[in-house]
Amino acid sequence: MVLYESASHPPFSRGAQKYELILGLKPDLSADKQKKILEKVKKLIADAGGKVEEVKSRGLTKLAYPITGFAEASFTTIFLAVPGEKIKSLQKEVKQIKEILRMMFVREEVKR
Repeated sequence: MVLYESASHPPFSRGAQKYELILGLKPDLSADKQKKILEKVKKLIADAGGKVEEVKSRGLTKLAYPITGFAEASFTTIFLAVPGEKIKSLQKEVKQIKEILRMMFVREEVKR
């Protein structure tokens, strides 16, 4: 069964679920290094059988409390669809990237 289909998005199986991945990157990274990290995350998503739908950068944001000595982080949100059974392994792989201070996967609810 297909969840949705359009020219810009390939069809996904019934097991694919939509998520938002919120990343807090170290603030001292160059723009080029941030881009490489995001490309690495996108590749991990693709390797898990997922698809990146949109990437939004929120830029540098002051943190409520320091994380590993940093008072700010550069936040990016990635909207993606990935099979539900692959999300745990994807979380583990993204956590291994040292330049990411914080990350959070949020599953989007399906409206019926």
